[in-house]
Amino acid sequence: MSKLFSRNTLAVLAFVFPLAALAQPTVTGITNNYSYIPPGFPNSGIAPGSLFLLYGANMSTAPATVVLQSSASPGIPTTLEGATLSVQVGGTTVTPAMYYATPTQIAAVLPSKTPTGAATITVTYNNATSNPFSFQVVPYALGLDTYYGTGTGLITATNTTNGALYSYTNSAKPGDTVVLWGSGLGADTADSDTVFTSTPHAVNTPLKVYFGGVPGTVLYAGSSGYPGVDQIDVTIPANVPLSCYAGVVAVAGTGASRTVSNFGAIPTSQSGGECNDSVLGISGTTITSLSGKATVSYGDVFVAQLVRPATPPATGTTTDNIALADFSKETGSTFSTSSGSVFSIGSCYVSQVVVVTGTIPTFVGLNAGTIKLAGPAGSYTLMSLVKGEYEALLPANAITSAGGTFTYSGSGGADVGSFNAAIDLPTPLLDWTNQSAAATINRAAGVQVNWTGGGPGTYVIIAGGSSNLTTGANANFTCLADQSALTFTVPDYVTGTLPAGTGTLTVENVASYSTFTASGLDYGIGFGFTGTQINSMYQ
Repeated sequence: MSKLFSRNTLAVLAFVFPLAALAQPTVTGITNNYSYIPPGFPNSGIAPGSLFLLYGANMSTAPATVVLQSSASPGIPTTLEGATLSVQVGGTTVTPAMYYATPTQIAAVLPSKTPTGAATITVTYNNATSNPFSFQVVPYALGLDTYYGTGTGLITATNTTNGALYSYTNSAKPGDTVVLWGSGLGADTADSDTVFTSTPHAVNTPLKVYFGGVPGTVLYAGSSGYPGVDQIDVTIPANVPLSCYAGVVAVAGTGASRTVSNFGAIPTSQSGGECNDSVLGISGTTITSLSGKATVSYGDVFVAQLVRPATPPATGTTTDNIALADFSKETGSTFSTSSGSVFSIGSCYVSQVVVVTGTIPTFVGLNAGTIKLAGPAGSYTLMSLVKGEYEALLPANAITSAGGTFTYSGSGGADVGSFNAAIDLPTPLLDWTNQSAAATINRAAGVQVNWTGGGPGTYVIIAGGSSNLTTGANANFTCLADQSALTFTVPDYVTGTLPAGTGTLTVENVASYSTFTASGLDYGIGFGFTGTQINSMYQ
């Protein structure tokens, strides 16, 4: 466990800092160490007994190299690199101990004795005290550790027997008991907030863990022995979707105190070993190969029809027929594994505006030459105003209820060779039959979507989002369903993470994904959809 903890905590921090200027310390943010969910969202806040990250400037001496403090006796210190933290909740003051401290980021454990409620935190360094930064101490605020420490993508899950990490080539099987790591299950008064314990205790926190929308069986949830670090032993359900991206999310607590973790994914297969994703048509070996590259060149092409509300002052609806192609070279991230996309049937994913840590990926457009699209009603040439991005607004008769095959052809350019990619739009078109019921969405109740039609063997994507103009919070969710189900209920633990405010809900019928190849590309994918979008109020 110590290796996992140090690797995921320090992966983006093991570099040399310049000497900090002797200036007033400043605090600018606080998040859970693993979820990175900032204040302002329904599932934000810091729980007693959990690891948190503090962001700011001039908060400590700059260490030559960041070193994770040992929790062996006497334990992690309350003063580190000259910095001391103080948290006030009502009339109570607590002093969190720290795993590491840098001028811009501090990792610490909120003492389990901290009461819940409105709180402020300050940093004292170089005989100066920072601004008080406000946050909420909540009973539970679970963050799940992710493989690359981003709060999204592949979660850190290990085998209960040998401690091996599950991955795209070592996937989890239905019925496996796996160990998830994180922080925020709630106060752990039986164990120390500063010193490692060899006899860790469970915490009395109601907990559910969902795999691809199906609940697993929680066997243990509580301390891992390391201060602030939680361990969850959970058995994967027998009917988990088999996918390289089976969604994983945990719900801690009940009623008004219930909170939802960050959303991630775990690869699953019937017999373990390599996963194979039927939706994207990609194997675990391919994903692993792409993930191991520092730079990945990829292309995606799609054709779509979206019926949406007209832009005011116009009324009614507008139908957009569009063709898009994007060719990019991505450097500085782990392709596919650090993204938040979830593509397993029954899974949902929520994207919230979060604090970005580590290396921010860079994207460079690739020249793919002239790109044309041939469809049932004619041929079209895509325009490129920005290198690597191509688009065309198609005429009204380009996409009809008959669907049909659309074929992309690229002449090849300076960066990408010639290619062909075929996309079969679903037929008959899907009809979203209960649109009016989604005009106002009760976030605490989820939302049911019903439809008729749609192409056999295709998929339905339900996507929504909302923004709160007062807090500035905005979030989006995406769920994936099988077309043949004709209904899908977006769970309340998904809509409950969105801020109250205005937004949209979209239902799309997606054609089966297909891949294409071209020189200069590591990966190419094509897809298409028809969909309807409405304005929604999230209450």
